[in-house]
Amino acid sequence: MTAYAGDTLLYRDRVFRLGSRPLEAWFRLIGQRPGLRRASGLSADAPDYAATWEIGDDGLLRLVGLTGSWPDTNPLALGHLFPFAEESVVAGWYTGILRGIRAGSVGTALAAVQEPCHLASFPRHGVPGLMLADLALEVRCGRLLDASGETLGPGRPGDESPRWAATLV
Repeated sequence: MTAYAGDTLLYRDRVFRLGSRPLEAWFRLIGQRPGLRRASGLSADAPDYAATWEIGDDGLLRLVGLTGSWPDTNPLALGHLFPFAEESVVAGWYTGILRGIRAGSVGTALAAVQEPCHLASFPRHGVPGLMLADLALEVRCGRLLDASGETLGPGRPGDESPRWAATLV
């Protein structure tokens, strides 16, 4: 069994390792968390799954992939948690700030996202538990916000150039 490094975000042709776990908010909302298999010898707070998220031009946060396994070692799939999902699920339940560390461009890092990573490969900087972010995005009800706190996406009146709330370093 492989330990997972946590969640990943695909955004603006870049890949970011996230410090936040939007799927945990879904588990709290529905009142239960599935019992997933965690690698032996890891602490109880070690990730037992890895989720891949994406924010497209429409400004919506989407869950596009899951890696993990059930206690019987069967692989976890998006359809297990969201039976009516096809290729992705809009994370309308999530409100918060996504902070991430750049892992590379989508072209060079996508293969790494699709493969489980060991926890040691997830970079931490400075103080234990503190992650210095290359990315900070504010999301409300699954929709990216601009600098003024308005939601982003097509069809917004007066949308000539969005005022992105992202911090890309």
